[in-house]
Amino acid sequence: MSSRGVDQAMNAERPEKKTVRNLWADIVCEKDARRQEQSDDDCLYLTLSGRKGLDIALLVERGVATLTEAGSLVPDSARKVTAVENSPPAVAELQSTFPGLKILEQPIHSVLRGGSLIRFPDGEHEIFCRASVVNLDVNETLRASMDGNKSVSFPLVNFVHKFALLHLKEPTRPWTLLLTLDARVQWDVDIWQYVANYLSENLQAVEGFSTIAKTVWGEDFHTRIVGKDAAWTALQHSQHQNLLLALVPKLIADGIRQHNLEVSVDWGYVYGEHNTGQAPMVTWAISFRTATGGVTPNALYQLNLTRILAQVGRIHGNGEIAHFE
Repeated sequence: MSSRGVDQAMNAERPEKKTVRNLWADIVCEKDARRQEQSDDDCLYLTLSGRKGLDIALLVERGVATLTEAGSLVPDSARKVTAVENSPPAVAELQSTFPGLKILEQPIHSVLRGGSLIRFPDGEHEIFCRASVVNLDVNETLRASMDGNKSVSFPLVNFVHKFALLHLKEPTRPWTLLLTLDARVQWDVDIWQYVANYLSENLQAVEGFSTIAKTVWGEDFHTRIVGKDAAWTALQHSQHQNLLLALVPKLIADGIRQHNLEVSVDWGYVYGEHNTGQAPMVTWAISFRTATGGVTPNALYQLNLTRILAQVGRIHGNGEIAHFE
């Protein structure tokens, strides 16, 4: 029996997580339909599935992946779905549950060849990293570090940027990122000040972003962020989910603003709450495609900002979704 927190979270049958898996499956089903129309034979779905592979099981149920009478994935399905798993017991369980499943037996950062934008995966790893849907259900917080020059880095965001650049290689591929994070961030005061300054800058510069952020955060929290009140913000644990709803897609869009990409949050939801026994989580579906019309990088970035909070809300304990209004 696994004791890894990531497996416990992924295997949880809490109603909110069932809702999230169904949202994932909806997107993969849509991409699969397009894949068949275009006779696309490349990887459809790359996932950090956990040892039970519950997301993969749902794709079998939905007909995206097909099993033989003996229970193995048929060859076409084996080409569609790839799992990333570096725990030997988890690999063994996945192989037993889904014979024929392609499993990359290493951490995702190794598959990507680290966070550097100099070294990229090649060969079959490049093919898998260019999947139409990439599911990073990482079950960890958004980590950050600051170097001696006060430059802040978010390693997970760097990985997303790397996936985006891989999809820009010819032939370019539109793709969707499914991302799930634990909202219990643990940053020091300098990181919190950077985050407050960073958000405040665009809240004041992009009216559309500011208006919808105020709806999601509430008047008081919005005012504090605009005022760069990092110390107060760090203590508002119940608001950190909603803060991340805006911060993470903004960081992603910012890092690729020179690459002519439209970034749209198809949906972003929070579920679980602090001090309830259920981890406070944030989950997104973020789509990337090449922009058309010759828009400038800064104009495209500002347009992307207006889309990152357009479809957000909370998944309640019964699995039902309520959008912020």
